[in-house]
Amino acid sequence: MSSILKDPCKKAEKKPVRTVAVGWLIDGKGSPALRNSIMEIAGGDILAIHRECGPAELARADVDFSSCTLLPGLCDGHVHLGLSGIEDGDSRKRQLSASFQEARETIANNLKDHLAHGIAAVRDGGDREGHALQFKRNCLGSNSLVQVLAAGHAWHAPGRYGAMIGRTPLKEKGLTDSIRYHERGDLIKIINSGPNSLSVFGKETSPQFSLEDLRKAAVYVHSMGLKLMVHANGRLPVKWALEAGCDSIEHGYFMGKENLERMAEKRIPWVPTVFAMKSLCTVLRGAPEAETAARNVEHQLEQIRFAAQCGVVVALGTDSGSLGVHHGKGVIEELQLLMTAGMRLEEAVQCATSRVAGLLGLGNLGSLDVGNRAVFVVAQGDPGQLPGSLNSPEAVFVDGIPVM
Repeated sequence: MSSILKDPCKKAEKKPVRTVAVGWLIDGKGSPALRNSIMEIAGGDILAIHRECGPAELARADVDFSSCTLLPGLCDGHVHLGLSGIEDGDSRKRQLSASFQEARETIANNLKDHLAHGIAAVRDGGDREGHALQFKRNCLGSNSLVQVLAAGHAWHAPGRYGAMIGRTPLKEKGLTDSIRYHERGDLIKIINSGPNSLSVFGKETSPQFSLEDLRKAAVYVHSMGLKLMVHANGRLPVKWALEAGCDSIEHGYFMGKENLERMAEKRIPWVPTVFAMKSLCTVLRGAPEAETAARNVEHQLEQIRFAAQCGVVVALGTDSGSLGVHHGKGVIEELQLLMTAGMRLEEAVQCATSRVAGLLGLGNLGSLDVGNRAVFVVAQGDPGQLPGSLNSPEAVFVDGIPVM
């Protein structure tokens, strides 16, 4: 038996130690799954991981998951908690115009769905009234089982796409000053392009903001210690967002190889949200737009393949709350699409764990490393059952405590 041990410290010595026998352990860093491990947990943290354990050692563990696969708590890097993936048009309209009291139930239920699928952290990309941010501040305590980072509102140019999740800068102030004087969330989101066309394949829209406006906004956002996420599709909107100094590109359809190479060089994460487009193939089945949506999906998968080849930091995000994209379950669909694009299971899991945790600044989540919080999901069976086995996890642990 080989071990990875935490450096001795008083905190660890004072806490009772529990041991968990694991059949297969995926660490969240892209490494091949470990077979027959024992994890030691003390005080809610990972104290040690023992590898290549024998049957007798596994049998002595306090908790037996020797027939299961253990993964870090998953993270979804792009959600809209104020919306559900429901397809009924009237229901979606009600959610878009909901008061905070009405939205509270939707947001709470969506967070329950995330937890039920082993998701420990989400990044909310905004809603029209900023309800997700208000919910975090008013309804979630510091001990929330799912960590939430929320943008509040996204910023879009007057007359351009984005009204359903944000607002426009004040005319007399401009983008940066509007950000400065408006209530800030945990991060800032700017919409710098339109959505993807479902009638004309590959159609690109112009940037919503000038390069200078984006640069000034990025400098200010970073001066506040916040990160800037930018919705951008098409070559020029993405190029300007990268040149301005954004911290992530959201969606990035039809951005082209040159932008992907820039992202690899600058180590700027990309959140491709490919399932949000694939879901439209089902929702629009039989309509001409479904064929365009399917072509969009294939092109995005090609970009993901190229991104992996040139070293882009791909982080998983689902755009949950979009039409047909359900909270929690969307992560499983997105994982499967990353694997369809050629990633190994462990690489896809890395995109949904340590890479998103890094993007969100949650350094003690996302990987099963000694010293990290003991936040993990237990899936039935061997890794070959993933990601589908995440639809009904055997257990979800937060800080060493089973919560599902």
